[in-house]
Amino acid sequence: EIASCLVGSEMCIRDREYMQSINYEGYEEHKVIHKDIIEQLNDFIKKIPSLSTEKFERMLIEYMDVWLINHILTEDKKIIASFEGLSPN
Repeated sequence: EIASCLVGSEMCIRDREYMQSINYEGYEEHKVIHKDIIEQLNDFIKKIPSLSTEKFERMLIEYMDVWLINHILTEDKKIIASFEGLSPN
């Protein structure tokens, strides 16, 4: 699948190595979240040929907002907080 190549990307490999190096307790959960993001992206990519421009734009914005921005602002923030020994909120 197209988005699955992200899992093996240098960025993802570095992220996994970093979480393991700091013994991030949410590592397994974070892997599942990444898997879900990739599945959602694959589903979206498969639908692109049949989408109108308006529907494509709406779905892309939703994906970017819900999955990527929310993920960075919540889940990735937990990793930083864990490293710094702080609460993620």
